[in-house]
Amino acid sequence: MGLFMTRILNAVMSGIHDRHVGSASGVLTTMQRGGNALGVAALEVPFFPTLSGAGSRGLSQTASYVQAFGPVAFWNVLMLLAVVGLLLLLPSRTSGPS
Repeated sequence: MGLFMTRILNAVMSGIHDRHVGSASGVLTTMQRGGNALGVAALEVPFFPTLSGAGSRGLSQTASYVQAFGPVAFWNVLMLLAVVGLLLLLPSRTSGPS
């Protein structure tokens, strides 16, 4: 996040007219918080059943957490690919006539 968030925020906010910057900043922050909450909620779905299943099979706590991390890592990669795919579908900005 440290490598990309500043650049992404600058890119998003650079296209906003000065009179709307305050509102856009609030909307951006709200969307970030909502996205974080939805992301955590979505990743709990594969994590906790896997963790519970591993524990019920007699695995140690460490091994259970390692096994539960696998599906979460898979979903993270899948969501990242979806985001990249959606970004590639965005229309490119064309600069006006020279």
